[in-house]
Amino acid sequence: MEWQMWFTIASVVLMFVMLAKTKIGPEWICLGTLVLLLAVGILDPGQAVIGMANKGMLTVAILFIVAAAIQETGAIKLITPFLSGKPKTLAGAQLRTMVPTTVLSAFLNNTPVVAIFIPAISAWAKRIKIPVSKLMIPLSYAAVLGGTCTLIGTSTNLVVSGIFEKETGIKIAFFEIAKVGFPSVIVMYGAIFLLSRWLLPDRSSAIEQMGDPKEYTIEMEVSLSSGLVGKTLGQAGFTSENDYNIIEIIREGEALPTIDRETEIKEGDRLIFVGGKDTVSELQKTKGLTPVLERMFEIGTPRPDRCLVEVVVSPSNRLLGRSIVGGHFRQVYNAVIIAISRAGKQIKGTIGNIVLQPGDTLLLETHPSFYERNRNSREFYLISQLEESSSPRHNKAIFASLVLVAMVCMASFGGLGMFKASIFAAAVLLISRCITPSQHCKASTPRFCWLSSPHLAS
Repeated sequence: MEWQMWFTIASVVLMFVMLAKTKIGPEWICLGTLVLLLAVGILDPGQAVIGMANKGMLTVAILFIVAAAIQETGAIKLITPFLSGKPKTLAGAQLRTMVPTTVLSAFLNNTPVVAIFIPAISAWAKRIKIPVSKLMIPLSYAAVLGGTCTLIGTSTNLVVSGIFEKETGIKIAFFEIAKVGFPSVIVMYGAIFLLSRWLLPDRSSAIEQMGDPKEYTIEMEVSLSSGLVGKTLGQAGFTSENDYNIIEIIREGEALPTIDRETEIKEGDRLIFVGGKDTVSELQKTKGLTPVLERMFEIGTPRPDRCLVEVVVSPSNRLLGRSIVGGHFRQVYNAVIIAISRAGKQIKGTIGNIVLQPGDTLLLETHPSFYERNRNSREFYLISQLEESSSPRHNKAIFASLVLVAMVCMASFGGLGMFKASIFAAAVLLISRCITPSQHCKASTPRFCWLSSPHLAS
């Protein structure tokens, strides 16, 4: 078996080198290593797939469903209020990521903490234009070392404490291990701040680095139920620092003469923004803001089941030369225009009065089947669906948060263990339609399984 041992060591070393030095997806590198070991006969088929049955891996995979439900209901904003604003430096973004993770992981199981934070931090990093690869390792290290600060921080702490008490008769106090854990956290923070610039890769794409060259005009109306009513633009976060550019506010049919961060938001205000696709997507997910044309022309599909589709108007479009309202766009295409861009520049005026021209880029809110119905149509060019663009189910946000808390309590104090507690939580969230089956399939579960099972097999 000597050559098999050296071949395995060489394969694992090569895998780590490729993970560190290449931009190939980690799931493909790990899967390739597994296939290589299987091809040369070091692993048999049973050993190759045994990782799929690992209880720990299955627990994390199920927790991705719980995390996706927290994301889809908008509950993530209740749980992670620190992910707001725009830090001026990478260190500032890393600090905002690590501090709450460290605190929570000191009292909760690390696995759900990380699983819940991953989608929130990924979306936040995209919004503030910082590579998410610069934040994931700090998130992981903060969760690991945060668990070393209290007796219940990790299950390992409890096991060791029980053995120590049985052997010596001495009971370890709740915060006693923080004498070692807290200094370790401080050292870890310092190492992240000093070394992350060189050791953590920048995996952002060329498009993310250059930004979106198109500027869309978006018109949103403030509803009565909105928590924005009574706040100023600065308090609501609608400032240039947060990449929100308001060019006009229409109140009771009249445009306000001046707009600044102290302007108060009132019910029924029409806020006209200019920004890229990410700005449009974030505004779509803001509770209490509704696209103006959607309020005028309802479409049959419930809003959380819709998505954003980007289309370019062709010279053959039947509505050229007609205004969006006058051309009955909604009735013709069963879609509502959320935003419009013309030659990459902003368009003045309300969206409903804009006259369509060839080459206009539209962001539509519609059913996902719109793409299949119109992909061969001569009326549009370049039809593409935006990922993660559906509106959250805000009415289920509190329920989803309570399910998450119940899951953690059952796992920590109810004696069920995280595996059973996560299964119950995922089942409740699916049955209550906090997340649909199609949305949970888009979660990171498949990718995570392909990434983790090769490690466990080898």
